[in-house]
Amino acid sequence: MMINLSILIRKQSVGCRKGQFFSYDAIVAGLMFILLLTLLYTYWNSLRSTISVRIDDVTRIAMDASNLLMTPGFPINWDSSNYNQIGLTSSYNSICIEQTKINSLNEIPYETIKQKLAIAPYDFYLQIGDETVGFPPDNALSKVTINRPILLNDKLVNLSLTVWSGLS
Repeated sequence: MMINLSILIRKQSVGCRKGQFFSYDAIVAGLMFILLLTLLYTYWNSLRSTISVRIDDVTRIAMDASNLLMTPGFPINWDSSNYNQIGLTSSYNSICIEQTKINSLNEIPYETIKQKLAIAPYDFYLQIGDETVGFPPDNALSKVTINRPILLNDKLVNLSLTVWSGLS
């Protein structure tokens, strides 16, 4: 009788193998993973849009205009009679400002500069060393100033662009 009992125990243990999973477990785990990934993606997008709304319009415009000024412009050797894009540097990824481009910038009408730098609903004041373009923000409701270190005539100075809105 001992032999029959040991055979019976062996038959029962062969049918129950440990370490296997039921296919429904894999389906449920996959669905939970996809659900969690979707929730994380939705949260990330809402967080990004909240941060982008906090950077108001004036700040965004001031940064974009400052970035445009730190390019050589188009054509690269533009002057006050031939320009499509206004930029003050000698080449891309450079902080060397050309004096001839500053002189040409002073000859362009204020409203045209606003249009080319896409500052249109606001006013601006640009200061490069001792040179200034635009109107100082005396009665500004909101203003944003972007300062950048530049080289002008082999001297380190600041390019300061203030974008502002006044009482209108």
